[in-house]
Amino acid sequence: MKTILIVDDSDANLYLLRVILENAGYSVIEAKDGREGLQKLYHSKTDMIISDILMPIMDGYLFCQACKKEKLFKKIPFVFYTSTYTERTDKEFALKLGAAKFLNKSIDQEELIEIVKDIFEKTQTQKDYVKKVRINDEEVLKLYSERLINKLEEKTLELKIEIVERKKIEQVLIHEIEVMDLINLNTPLDKILDHIILNFESTHPGYFGSVNLVNQEGTHLEPISAPNMSKAYISAFSKIRIANNVGSCGTAAFLKKPVIVSDISKDPLWETSKSVALKYNLNSCWSVPILNKEKKVLGTVAIYSHIIQSPSLNDIKDLNFAVNLANIAIEKKNAANEIKKKEESYKSLFEQASDAIFTFTFDGKFHSFNQSASTILGYSKEEFEKLSVPDIIEGEFIESTSNYEKIQSGIPVIVYRKLIRKDRTIIETEVSLKLQTDGRVLGIVRDITERNKIKLALEEKNQELIKKNQELDNFVYSASHDFRAPLTSLKGLINITESSLNPDQEEQKKQLQMMLKTIGKMDVFIDDILDYSRNSSTEIDHEKIDFEALIQSICDNLKYKDCNETHKKSVHIDQSVDFYSDKHRIEIIFNNIISNAIEYSDATKDENYINITINSNAEEATIVIEDNGIGIDNKHLDKIFGMFYRATKFSKGSGMGLYIVKETIDKLKGSITVESRLNEGSKFTVSLPNLN
Repeated sequence: MKTILIVDDSDANLYLLRVILENAGYSVIEAKDGREGLQKLYHSKTDMIISDILMPIMDGYLFCQACKKEKLFKKIPFVFYTSTYTERTDKEFALKLGAAKFLNKSIDQEELIEIVKDIFEKTQTQKDYVKKVRINDEEVLKLYSERLINKLEEKTLELKIEIVERKKIEQVLIHEIEVMDLINLNTPLDKILDHIILNFESTHPGYFGSVNLVNQEGTHLEPISAPNMSKAYISAFSKIRIANNVGSCGTAAFLKKPVIVSDISKDPLWETSKSVALKYNLNSCWSVPILNKEKKVLGTVAIYSHIIQSPSLNDIKDLNFAVNLANIAIEKKNAANEIKKKEESYKSLFEQASDAIFTFTFDGKFHSFNQSASTILGYSKEEFEKLSVPDIIEGEFIESTSNYEKIQSGIPVIVYRKLIRKDRTIIETEVSLKLQTDGRVLGIVRDITERNKIKLALEEKNQELIKKNQELDNFVYSASHDFRAPLTSLKGLINITESSLNPDQEEQKKQLQMMLKTIGKMDVFIDDILDYSRNSSTEIDHEKIDFEALIQSICDNLKYKDCNETHKKSVHIDQSVDFYSDKHRIEIIFNNIISNAIEYSDATKDENYINITINSNAEEATIVIEDNGIGIDNKHLDKIFGMFYRATKFSKGSGMGLYIVKETIDKLKGSITVESRLNEGSKFTVSLPNLN
């Protein structure tokens, strides 16, 4: 295995070169400079040397010269591997010293390995390299001195350039700090922008800058800063339309990207306004839009010049820096204006609020208060300033420990307290308390003395109403019983009379049947009144609903013998979970809608049907009852749920049924809709919440 000595003062370079060579199958020895390299050569058998040039103690040139003078090492191929000495004269000097190759560190890794292999293979070439060493020490010293001086001059130039760049960076940082100071001192925006433009102009002689801001409508740019430009020129462009092909600034704001015009006289963007610019000897203009984080245009920064020219990369870099500073200044000023507006709005609300508002600390000291605070308590502003919290309140402001802890934690608390007016009268108040970021408690006090009086009066009226409703319910139950008892007796007498008639007394039988029907209507009406009364006065029960059994029971109880004979009934129930509601109220809903479907069936149709569909889940039940009866005219649909409303001349009921249905559904927090077409049928859709 061939062994290669690599010499470089950079650990990173040594590591990289070692990895490359070891991966190619070579053994590697490392040294940090020429002197250490010579020591490694005396102690290790080496087949090739790869060395950097610029190194401390002994550089690559001197190291190569020492190797070629030493009999033991002069036949070892020496390869220079550098990134600093890259000129033609550097290479010529290296080869005269006896180097086999002169390589730049930017060389490809694979190419490097191929060169190493080639050197090892061509031993005859190595002898040729050795012959090239035949130069005297005086020439070596001369060439070495020339290369060293040359590198020193290059380094000196680089340092000068670096110093200039550092000074420029320092100046930029100073400018930035100055602008930030101006912002923090609440300097007017135009003065801050003047400072930014003047800073740019100070480092770019021959340039003149201006800043334009977008107006409130967002349609035009208006100048705000142009410290060294002609006022007449700026006045001529007091409003620049934001649009394509409108000069440098109008176009930049429209396109939201920089626009560079190096020759105003020839550029089509300035076709309509170039005469004004040329009048003031302005021949080029570059404009950069000022964009906020949301890419909204805030304005533009424009740079003019008396000569026809395009900006350099440094010009663009510095202009972008100026634009960024302008952006910060504008955004800060906009934010400050918004804060000021909010503060003014808050102050206005604070002073004009009808509620008393004040801030205080836990030691009882007031720190601020509005006009209402002193007015409500009967004090002048001067008198209130001398008060503390204990002076205006009965007992403690914050009585409970839990409320105190909540307030300390920043949680809003509402308490009810009696406050003492100047004339020693008491007012009842509702107080909202909230700890502010400054450690003070904000109190908003509302006088609820009158409200409490009204509340008390309402409670008294409510008790009276409850009493009257109870009396009315008792009356309804008593009256229904008093009505129903004689009706029941009358029905019995009619049935007895009917049974005693002869078969040929048909007319008398018809009259008795008519009487029975009238009594039946009265019976239904009494039921409706009772249902309405119960729905209004009784609480909602919660019980499991068996829809199928409930529907069957209703049909059986309708007392229409032909319920299941002349009407085709279809019931479909999809119930994934148990449904809970008020069974009695559900029966009222089904009973009224189904009985109406039977009562108002269409005798002209071959078949009458009632379709009932129920879909129930954990949240609600949706009930659809559809028939093909006589239907309802569209003009009546918005009125059918009114009390005593009859939608058809064929109506035989009291007009209470659907009203009671709607009231019952409302009580259950549900909803009902109806679709109907005359002579086609009706469809009622009911939604009821699951009370489980």
